[in-house]
Amino acid sequence: MTLLLRHSRDLPQDLEFDFWFPVTDTTVNLPPGSKWPDVATRLEQAYDRCADACWETGLALAKEPGSEIARTPTMGAYGTDFRLMMAWVVLSAELADAAERYLVVCNDPWVFREIAMRPDVVAGSPPGLIAAKARLRLRGLLSRSRNAFRLLATSLRLRGQRKNVLPGGPAILVYGHPGSKPDGADAYFGDLLDRETSLQRVLHSDCSLGLARILSGPRTASIHAWGSPFFALSLVWTKWRRKSGKKESFAWLVDRAVEIENSGAGPLMTRWQMHCQDNWIKGVRPSVVAWPWENFAWERALCRTAKRQGVKTIGYQHTVVGCHQINFAACLNPDGETSLPDTIVCNGPGYRRELEAWGHPAEKMPIGGAFRVSVPPLIAHVADAPVYFALSGLIPIARAQIEAAQDVARTGRLVLFRDHPMYPMDIGETDFLSRADKGLREQSELSAVVYSTGTSGLEAMMSGVPTIRFQPDDRVAVQVLPEGVTAPTANRNTIVDMLRNPALPEAVSWDQIFAPVDYAFWHSQLSEAGNDKAYCLV
Repeated sequence: MTLLLRHSRDLPQDLEFDFWFPVTDTTVNLPPGSKWPDVATRLEQAYDRCADACWETGLALAKEPGSEIARTPTMGAYGTDFRLMMAWVVLSAELADAAERYLVVCNDPWVFREIAMRPDVVAGSPPGLIAAKARLRLRGLLSRSRNAFRLLATSLRLRGQRKNVLPGGPAILVYGHPGSKPDGADAYFGDLLDRETSLQRVLHSDCSLGLARILSGPRTASIHAWGSPFFALSLVWTKWRRKSGKKESFAWLVDRAVEIENSGAGPLMTRWQMHCQDNWIKGVRPSVVAWPWENFAWERALCRTAKRQGVKTIGYQHTVVGCHQINFAACLNPDGETSLPDTIVCNGPGYRRELEAWGHPAEKMPIGGAFRVSVPPLIAHVADAPVYFALSGLIPIARAQIEAAQDVARTGRLVLFRDHPMYPMDIGETDFLSRADKGLREQSELSAVVYSTGTSGLEAMMSGVPTIRFQPDDRVAVQVLPEGVTAPTANRNTIVDMLRNPALPEAVSWDQIFAPVDYAFWHSQLSEAGNDKAYCLV
C-alpha cells in the first residue's frame, strides 16, 4: 500500500483512506470516526527508536563551528522538538507498508518534505516554504533586537550586585525559580546556603529582573551583573549559522531546527549566558561551582571555562531523568570530559543507573541526595473518590489532558485537576470537573491519578494510588520514570475505560529511587575545592 501525504488546504473530496492523523500543530477538519486510534502509542514507539539517530545527529551538529549556542545539538527533550519530528517521519515510513491506507495531514513545510522523500509516499503539493522562512526570520530579527536592548538595560540595572559575591569562595549557579527565597532557601539546593555560610548563589540569566532584585542580597547576585552592555547590543546579529551545502540524514529537519531556533532569542540568550559566566568565573575565580546539570550548551561552555581557570565543577542531577531525556548522555559531547562536570552528583540510585548506562563512569557519580523530592505521604485508594489529573507544564499536553478529563467527567465521575504552578490555565469548571484546591501530596483519598509529564506520576505511585500515564495523540509526553518502574498508559480513546477499574501500582519505595540529602558529603565537596574559608555545618 501507499501513504497519502497532504496539508490541510489540499484535501480533495475524492481521497480514499482507511485512517487519518495530523502531525503536531496541524489542525484539520476530517471525520473523527476515521482518525487513527493507535497514533499515540505508535508515535511514542517510533520516538523511542529514534534515540540512536538523534545521538548521531546531535554529535555531528555539535562538532560544527557555531553550534555551541544551539539547543538542537544537545537533543534536550524539552528544549527542541527535533526528535518528535523525526518520530513522525519514521512512523510515516513504516505505515507506507501497512495493509491499510493512511492519510497523514502535515502543515509543517519541512516535515512534509522529509516525509515525502520516503518510498511509497504519495504526496500532494507541499506547504509553502519561502513564506514560512520569511515569517520566522522577521520574527527572529525582532526578537533579537528586543532582547538585546533588554539585556543592555538589565546589565546596567543589576551591575551593582557584583559586590554581593566575594572572590574565591564556593558558589551555586541556579535558574530563577519562584520557589527560591531571599533568605537563602533555594528551589534547587534547598537549605544548603544556610548550612554553608561561605557558599554564594549566582542567578542564571533566565532569572527575570524583578525576581533577581527580590533574591538579591548578601551572597546572592545575578549573572547579568557581569555582562557588558556593549556586548548585549552586538547580540542583535547572533544566530545559529551552519556551513551551506552540508546535507545529512533528516536534512530537512535540521534545516527546520536552524530556522526555528533563529526565530527566537534562544541562541542570543545562550551566547549572553556564556559571556556573563565567563566574566564571572575569570573575575571572581570561585573555588567550586555547582549547578542543576542537564548537559545543555551553556553548561558545556561553563565546564570548558572553569577547567581553563582551575575551578572545580559539580553538576547536580537535580530532577527526574527518564529514558527520553537523552541530552544527559556523554556521547553527545564532542570534546568528551572537557565539557562535562568534574563530578556529577546524583539525587539517588534510580537515575544514577540510567546515567551510567549513558556513558558516565560510576566513580564520577556520587550520590548527594534529593533536595527537590521528599518522601510523599500515603494516599488512600477509594473507588468512588475523585480522579486527580495532574496537568503537564507543557500547555498543548495540558490541553489534551483537560479534554480527556472532560470525557471522564461526562460519565459522572468527579474529576479534580491541578494545573502546573508556573503555567496556570483558564479552564471552565462544571459540577463534575473542578480545580483542586490542594496539591497531590495534600490529598487524603483518590480513586486514581492521571499524569503526563513531571514528577507527579512517580510521586503518586510512591503514595500507593492507581496511576495512569496519559499519552496525547499529536506529541510525546516525556517519560520520567526510571528503569524498572512502569505505569499503565492511556490516551483519549482509552482513558474512560481504564479508569473504570484502575489497578494499584506495584510497590515503589522512595529510597529505591532517591536518597536523603547528605549534608556532610556536600560540605566535603565544597571544602575540598581548596577554599580556605570557614564553613558552618548546622
